[in-house]
Amino acid sequence: MMLVIIASGLLIVDQITKFAVRSRMEIGETLPVFRGVLDITYVQNRGAAFSLFQNSQLITVILPIITILAGIVFLVYLRRNNERVAELGALLIVSGGIGNLIDRTVIGFVTDMISVGRFPVFNVADICVTVGCGLLILWVILGEIKNAKA
Repeated sequence: MMLVIIASGLLIVDQITKFAVRSRMEIGETLPVFRGVLDITYVQNRGAAFSLFQNSQLITVILPIITILAGIVFLVYLRRNNERVAELGALLIVSGGIGNLIDRTVIGFVTDMISVGRFPVFNVADICVTVGCGLLILWVILGEIKNAKA
């Protein structure tokens, strides 16, 4: 239950930060936090990751819905097997996916705002998905190590 609360809280933080940026900044505006290292830059992403597949409804809406549903099924499996690391990873992926899907379906684009160096601008939902994937990779690696020792 605690993991669900964490993932839900991150979804709320994602939506609040996106709303704050949309309501207080102009598109393309940058607010330096640590100039050139970490900035807040308002970008409207009408594509998938790294702005790929711009304006493609199939890729940016339908596939995330399928991914979220698959993630929920995977979560049920993980919960039954008490796999906490993988469960957190899957919850973060689902949470981040829902956060960006809300943007795409309600306002027509994803609000990105975190700019780190020359890396593409991203948001809290993207961080959730990335960390979630990292946790699932870690879970697989630890599982392989455990199986190799057995």
